[in-house]
Amino acid sequence: MTTLTVFPVHLRKRNADVKMPSLPEVVEAIDVAQLSNSRAAKVLSALSTAVGVPVKETNINRQSIHRLRQKQRDSAATDIRTSFNPDPILTVHWDGKIVGALEGGRKKSDRQAVIVTGISTNQILGAPVVQDGGSDEVARVVLAELEKWRIKPNVRAGSFDTTNVNTGKNYVTWKNFHEKKNACRFN
Repeated sequence: MTTLTVFPVHLRKRNADVKMPSLPEVVEAIDVAQLSNSRAAKVLSALSTAVGVPVKETNINRQSIHRLRQKQRDSAATDIRTSFNPDPILTVHWDGKIVGALEGGRKKSDRQAVIVTGISTNQILGAPVVQDGGSDEVARVVLAELEKWRIKPNVRAGSFDTTNVNTGKNYVTWKNFHEKKNACRFN
């Protein structure tokens, strides 16, 4: 029979130590199970009680869980970026989609998926929100993702759909890549 041990992080709250379970595996399980922060707080409170730690001695609430999840995701993203070993020649792909906002509800946000591929590289760089969806903004967010991953010099080609924002007479994202200061060279 295995025993469950809670590894707490000690936080200061009103001059008293409080505990918050912080195992990366627990945070990952909450994400994989797609639990909301409120539901995760209920599960962790029940778990805390089950292992003999009174809930009043913990700092389990939806805001703390949100911060913990964000910290874990930021750490995972940093690990992925630092271990990324791209090919010397890459193609950047981008495509815009209107999706439900992360806040939920009926809100929608326009996101630009940015992916790079090479002979042995397939990596999604991100899907940042695009404010206006115009060619200047699309070019800016794609270039920002390339700079964040430090692979702008490796990009030699671009791949995109033939919507008006990318190839139209007045909204030419591809052209904006060339015109932007310090933009990539596409040969």
